[in-house]
Amino acid sequence: MARNYEVSIEGKVLRIAEEAPKSAAIVGVPVVQLSTVQDLDNVLSDLWSIPGIHGAVLFGPLAEKAWDHLRARYVPVLAAGGAVTDERGRLLAIHRLGRWDLPKGKVDRGESVSTAAVREVQEECGLQEVSIERPCAIPGTPTRVKARTT
Repeated sequence: MARNYEVSIEGKVLRIAEEAPKSAAIVGVPVVQLSTVQDLDNVLSDLWSIPGIHGAVLFGPLAEKAWDHLRARYVPVLAAGGAVTDERGRLLAIHRLGRWDLPKGKVDRGESVSTAAVREVQEECGLQEVSIERPCAIPGTPTRVKARTT
């Protein structure tokens, strides 16, 4: 079975896969065949800061080595947040660092992910009554929360 890895770095999605993507190309997401593990570093140093680049896909038989290389160089941050809707079903987004985003932030030491999701939504959106409507089953995907405006 082909291995696929996906991680968000600075709000951009990096996908590392053994096989080339089968779907059509996406504007702003270059697809790079891995010739060496150094190709990963080149993508992150050369492409990541270019405006209009939203992520990248790296593929080839060195995918697992590239993933190990990435994990050795970066410390993962456990974060939580949510897709927040109000009582009328409208999605709430925040504007941060020049772009629209969902409210989220780091999980504090000793804090559960669900507690952190509620806390982050409250802090970033200024809401008081926030509860988890349905947690997400996929790691790295926001939890859906319901907010009540007061």
